[in-house]
Amino acid sequence: MLIGTNILIYSDLMARVTIEDCLKRIDNAYDIVSLASQRAKDILDGSEPKLDYDGKPSVIALKEIAEGLIDMSYFDTRRKQQIEDQLSDAIAEEEAIADITAESQQITQDESDTGADSHDNSEALPEETSSQSPENTEDKPL
Repeated sequence: MLIGTNILIYSDLMARVTIEDCLKRIDNAYDIVSLASQRAKDILDGSEPKLDYDGKPSVIALKEIAEGLIDMSYFDTRRKQQIEDQLSDAIAEEEAIADITAESQQITQDESDTGADSHDNSEALPEETSSQSPENTEDKPL
């Protein structure tokens, strides 16, 4: 907003996080960019922001760094969380496979039990069905 003679006044609502704010917490600009980038991606993927601010994920990530809510240990914490998630997914997958295997064995056993009882009835069915099949009259002479 311009007021008077070209004096620029920023609103309190405007996001004014700069790399200098983050350099007070982390002394390497490359580390700040890497950390902010990864944190912004995680926020986009559904990670809960550590502060209450409605803004773009990149701005939220920079604000979290500037306020000291995240630091370079975030990468280690994130990696450990990913490993735990993969392990829990693998355990859940193994349990699902075990359940499916048990169910399929039960179904196979049930079918073999009922199959033995109906085996005597199934021998009579092919004879009945062959006598009931319609004749093909296209190839026969009149």
